[in-house]
Amino acid sequence: MFGTECLLLVSFPLVLDGGNLTEEFGLSTQFAALYLFSRGVGRRVGLRPWLIIGFVAGCAVLLKPNLGALWIAFGVASILRATA
Repeated sequence: MFGTECLLLVSFPLVLDGGNLTEEFGLSTQFAALYLFSRGVGRRVGLRPWLIIGFVAGCAVLLKPNLGALWIAFGVASILRATA
């Protein structure tokens, strides 16, 4: 997963015409949330990782509201996993 994120970051200026867009600023919050979510799924973790995920979600939504879709997917995945 780390290698894929590095490749994405290297190619991002080509995709976004030089960068400096809000989607690029929100990547750090999305990467942090993906990392914490992948560590917390399927095992018992404390409250701290989920609070950090919520905090970075708030930061991302303040940058651009449609960046919150990742956290909606987290919620749907968590609900589906809990009911399965």
